[in-house]
Amino acid sequence: MEEDNQAEEDNPETRLYAKAEERKEKVNVITSVTTCKICTFPYNDDERKPLFLFCGHTFCAKCVETMISNPIVSLRNPPALHCPNRCDKIVPFPNISKMRINWDLLSMVEYAASKESKFCEKHQHKRLKYFCTQDKAYICSSCLLAEH
Repeated sequence: MEEDNQAEEDNPETRLYAKAEERKEKVNVITSVTTCKICTFPYNDDERKPLFLFCGHTFCAKCVETMISNPIVSLRNPPALHCPNRCDKIVPFPNISKMRINWDLLSMVEYAASKESKFCEKHQHKRLKYFCTQDKAYICSSCLLAEH
């Protein structure tokens, strides 16, 4: 039984598949970071700017506005929001115009958007769709499976 498992692990196809799955997980991390956890829309420099709550979590401006407009928020004394992330903290009622923008996250989103329409140098017919966190570079699906 142990020999079967060892043979399976030594199979190049199995190793390639495992590497590809590991890379896909890294790529999914970048996608999960660049989208709002509430609405799941990507952040942008307009109505979905990434804003910090006082607890440190980031949500888009549109979702923060929706949370602020909830009548329960104004009933608290002093007015406060319940962070929708797992920290479950009650954070002071924010004045949205004074909230800090998560500039690092916004620059990551803008960089990702600029790479979306580019093509791979090695595989010229393939778009750069994935971000390799190890190499800090955008790659195509062929590179994801074969090289990274």
